[in-house]
Amino acid sequence: MSSRTVKSAANPVDAATLIFKATVARINASNEPSVRPGPGLIVAQVDAVLKASADLGNLVGQEITIELAARRPAIKHGEQAIFYATDWVYGKRIAVRELSHHAATPAAEKQVARVLDEQPMRHLASRIRGAELVIVGVVEAIKPSPLDEPLSFNAPQWKVASVRVESVLTSTQRRRPTVPNSVSVLFPSSDDWAPAPKFTKGRSGIFLLRHEPKLGIPPDFFLALDPADFQPRSALSRVQSLLKK
Repeated sequence: MSSRTVKSAANPVDAATLIFKATVARINASNEPSVRPGPGLIVAQVDAVLKASADLGNLVGQEITIELAARRPAIKHGEQAIFYATDWVYGKRIAVRELSHHAATPAAEKQVARVLDEQPMRHLASRIRGAELVIVGVVEAIKPSPLDEPLSFNAPQWKVASVRVESVLTSTQRRRPTVPNSVSVLFPSSDDWAPAPKFTKGRSGIFLLRHEPKLGIPPDFFLALDPADFQPRSALSRVQSLLKK
């Protein structure tokens, strides 16, 4: 596959929650009772899974319903393709919405595997580019949040990590010519916000911090809500390398 194809394949790989190789079993069909058969739907047997949530279990050998991105695609019964899809219906069977697909060849499978291997680094680079402040520091204290929260089962249950700044790797804070010796990092302690880093006293590493005005958080507090927003000290050279790009 050409380098141009490699470049264009990156977007669906990042956007897809499920990437799999499958053979088309039926056209204009559905095996999920809640999804009515019709144009733009196919049923395909999964031959190999390249990316999927562990919650789905082993999909190999199963038939799933696919809502195709194009209503009348050039895809035929018996054709084998690599599908990029997002979650749709998890009922008696699984139905997904396709982002795109292309022919399944050994070269295509290797390319997708390579792009998937690079995905964590691309994501980290994206989080670094969007950070307002990247520091090396250590959590000196955990404090209650001064923010009022509505009573809700999925409330974040904010807490504040007081982080001593050891060094500043980058800062886009034009309003503050110097970064203080410590910063306040608001983080959710609720398990409903499981992907977000949870901080404890003494935890040290690299913090990728930003403000989140859409959440109504006062500007005095930084946030690190993505799993990549906290990196161990061992990742320092990797972060510094990405900062140079």
